[in-house]
Amino acid sequence: MSDVMPRIQVSAQWRSFVQPISRLFQSVPVSNGSVVLLILQSEEARAAICAAARAVDCECVEISVNAAKADVQQAIVQHLPVVVVCVPEIFGWVSKTAFVAGCAAIYTCGENSEGTLLARAAHFAA
Repeated sequence: MSDVMPRIQVSAQWRSFVQPISRLFQSVPVSNGSVVLLILQSEEARAAICAAARAVDCECVEISVNAAKADVQQAIVQHLPVVVVCVPEIFGWVSKTAFVAGCAAIYTCGENSEGTLLARAAHFAA
């Protein structure tokens, strides 16, 4: 996995999540070139999740958690992500927009790693 890890400092804990997250994405299923859209605060989480997306040949698109609602909606319509990972606080309206746009899965990941992403990915740990 080292070839897909970004050049920022990522903790061993987040590095250990890359493979289970990539397996979770494969179960969606994703195909080559599928988009994984991230709306997260944590740089470390974004780096690990993007590494997981790249490991299954997906493109990772990041949007600031502070972006206006209209900008997030525009990005969803423009990129048509297969997977969205967002902070729990905006899950309600993001999920509505994403599902209407054809998104297959939406996960949450908060500041302390709480949320559905790591809970679901845990089922894919080796």
